[in-house]
Amino acid sequence: MIDLRRFTPGAATVATAAGTALGVALIRLFIPLTFGLRETRGTLPAAALATFVFAAPLAYPGLAWALGPRGARLASAAGLGVATLGVQFVHPVPVWLGAVAVVFALFSWTFLLADARSVRFEGGTGFAAAAILGMALDTVVQGFAGGWDILWQTGPVATWTVMVVGVFALAIWRLVTGPDERTREVGLARVLPMAALGSFLALQILILGNVAFVDAAIGGSVAAGTAVVFAGQSAACVAIGVLGARSRAGVAAVGTGALVLVTWAIPGLHGVGLAVAMVAGSTMAGAMLGTALGRGGEPDRPGARRTAMALAIGMVGFAAVVFADQIDAVSPLPFDPRVLTAATAAAIGLAAMAPARRPTAARAPGRDPFALPLMAPLVMLAVAALVLGDTAPVRVPDRGTELSLRLVSWNVHAGVDAMGQVAPDRIAGAIEAQAPDVVVLQEVSRGWPIGGGLDLASWLSDRLGMRYVWAPAADGRFGNLILTRFPIVERDMVELPYGAGPQQRSAVAIEFEVAGTTLTVVGTHLETGTGTDTRAQQIAALTRAFGDRPHTVIAGDMNMQPGDDDVAAFTGAGLVSVQDAIGVPSEPTARDPVFPGDRVDWIFATSDLRTSEFEIAHSDASDHLPLAVTITVD
Repeated sequence: MIDLRRFTPGAATVATAAGTALGVALIRLFIPLTFGLRETRGTLPAAALATFVFAAPLAYPGLAWALGPRGARLASAAGLGVATLGVQFVHPVPVWLGAVAVVFALFSWTFLLADARSVRFEGGTGFAAAAILGMALDTVVQGFAGGWDILWQTGPVATWTVMVVGVFALAIWRLVTGPDERTREVGLARVLPMAALGSFLALQILILGNVAFVDAAIGGSVAAGTAVVFAGQSAACVAIGVLGARSRAGVAAVGTGALVLVTWAIPGLHGVGLAVAMVAGSTMAGAMLGTALGRGGEPDRPGARRTAMALAIGMVGFAAVVFADQIDAVSPLPFDPRVLTAATAAAIGLAAMAPARRPTAARAPGRDPFALPLMAPLVMLAVAALVLGDTAPVRVPDRGTELSLRLVSWNVHAGVDAMGQVAPDRIAGAIEAQAPDVVVLQEVSRGWPIGGGLDLASWLSDRLGMRYVWAPAADGRFGNLILTRFPIVERDMVELPYGAGPQQRSAVAIEFEVAGTTLTVVGTHLETGTGTDTRAQQIAALTRAFGDRPHTVIAGDMNMQPGDDDVAAFTGAGLVSVQDAIGVPSEPTARDPVFPGDRVDWIFATSDLRTSEFEIAHSDASDHLPLAVTITVD
């Protein structure tokens, strides 16, 4: 007779999975809030807050001293639940509330990770499997929500958060009201491998668990990206269940080398090759995390003080890697950015190679700690197929024989407003208000952590019902986008001269027909040009590629003011500034102008196109304002 208890998840497994799902979503939310703080208050306050938040586990032993072990666990879990619900229902989300929510999430991870060294989790391998299971659950929810985290949304979707908080609370209550196990401290060297959790999370946020990054690289959809990431996380759960903490140092060394090579290669891969590498990388990283957390194998739970120190080291390292990655995209670091992910992968491997001790006690009877991690991915895969299987490509009606079109150009600031709120709905609303046929966007995030991990290109395409063409700039998760209702005849991407940098720039172009006439629309984002001739080089490349074409529009954030000499490079190529011709030349395009007439955003058109109804719309969804114009083919 089958003992069903072996396939019943324990309270620790449920609490870890639910707590990880909540914590990962809160960390994704906190990163753009920190970006918003940097934009409004400066780099130092943002860096100080991030350091304080991610080092928060160091404060957990003090909480345990003040409230006792059970009181600290209850306070941490209650704080996580209340703060998460606050984040879900208080919009805009205050920076302090996002910070508090992440602190309580890390407090909860601290005592759950300390508990993981008990018999029931067999030295931490069960914790690793349950944690990755929580990340897989978070991935499915992201896919269901179109890639835009539910915590940023209002309405019925908030039910999901309430449900997860409820499940987490019940599981924690079951743990806390059970027998209080003996707490003891062990040497830091025995606990330090737990810092690998921070390294694993960094890989998840940047590449292996980044749905939007996969969307952009395989040229698919949110559903396709979700399926690839979910497959990798499911395989990681299974690998942990099969290997446990039994990997020998030699096997871990080989796995470390393979993981480093895979993470180094992933940014340059596309299509099926990328999907295969993502699944392989997730599997290896998960297996080594399980081995790292399982080192020691002591049947007694080590005290929270050393565990808190190890987790704090891992999470501060996580923050350093993620924010360094974002700095590199804007102002390149003095080394290849792939060093960051490769070094993070190596850190997980080194933790997995730490000396191990054989467990001195058998696992808890009557319950298999790996039952849920092994079975749940299969169940969740079926659910994911049902939820995401109906996702269909955007169906765009043909425009017929109209002689005019409405065009919008806008720098959307990675989809994040000045307060650090991820706001694709407000961006879409401002665009829809213009009833456009073509939309030219700059600073479009496709998986940037400071953009909340959102694939803004796919999200807007679905929301607006438009086809899109995207060109990466800075890195493969950020760039220029054109959306259109017209059937696209031709598409092109031009990498602009790097010059003095600091950021790689590009231009994206499409061709389509209006009443039998071929039009070309180009979108770009140029360098500032301050102190160098980089912007002039980029304009020269643009005008060489597109300046001699009839019926052409070049639009975007040119980082150029009306009095700059580089304006003549456009007008000398036969292009007309729409705002200067039919708008108000002194009207700023910045939401918060630094000076009167601050206008770095431009729309240029060839003289064989007639322009009318120029407007600078008002929106608080970005630090730039959207420009709109009607273009008519004579």
